[in-house]
Amino acid sequence: MLWYAAMTIVVPTQYDGYNSLSQSISELSAIDAPTRTLWIVLGIFYFILFIAFGLGTWLSANGNRKLQIVAIIIVFDAVFGIFWPPMHQREVIAAGGGTVTDTLHIVWAFVHLVLMLLMIGFGASVFGKDFRIFSAAIVLVFIVFGILTTIDSRRIKGNFPTPFLGLWERINIATYMIWVIVFASRRLKRNNQLASKVTFFDSTVKKDPYADCYNNHSVFCCLPGCCGSAAKHIVFYTAALARSGFMDLEIICIGIIAFICLNWLVWHYRRAGNQFFLY
Repeated sequence: MLWYAAMTIVVPTQYDGYNSLSQSISELSAIDAPTRTLWIVLGIFYFILFIAFGLGTWLSANGNRKLQIVAIIIVFDAVFGIFWPPMHQREVIAAGGGTVTDTLHIVWAFVHLVLMLLMIGFGASVFGKDFRIFSAAIVLVFIVFGILTTIDSRRIKGNFPTPFLGLWERINIATYMIWVIVFASRRLKRNNQLASKVTFFDSTVKKDPYADCYNNHSVFCCLPGCCGSAAKHIVFYTAALARSGFMDLEIICIGIIAFICLNWLVWHYRRAGNQFFLY
């Protein structure tokens, strides 16, 4: 998610005349767009990371059918996105130069939206009431800004101005990213709880060498040299920090996204000659 957020900030800087507030993200990879190759190359890494996230969700489902369905949706959505047909630049579409690839681009967007809603629906049912309420709020944001995005998108064909198309679309994307991050955090906490129950309270299971780190909430016990390999120390050190209150994955990840968005606004503000939006 953070990789994709960085893409939406870095790539526009290589497109002279591109306006992130009034132009859609799809225009960065449009046919004959100067940033098409860069977007595709960076996008390959994003799809690989998202597929890995889906596989990780499957492997950590622990037999939970709903989590397994979410994992399947994530992997399918990532693979499906690799073959996303590009759109033409808006000048070409406005001049009547649109082809079947523009139609398929919209079809892919619709399917992607359906997959996102299925992912949120099944994912919300895994955890508690608070996460279901949170997920419902996310869907509400999708509906509101999805309608605004659709209204502005229709104006492209007539070559009418779309002053906030990019903004509406990016709000929806940021909302989706936040849901995925919170979902991943809840999944991580769930797996830690399950591991604790099996490892620490089942006398028939060999004691985990990191049990003291967890039970005592000790950060320093998990430092390299205490026990185990360096790779495992990174994992357990992070978990120890989270359990001891030094770090909350949800807050940190959301904070990173907020920081990226803030920098994007500052960059656009300066690039626009200290004038916000299109005025």
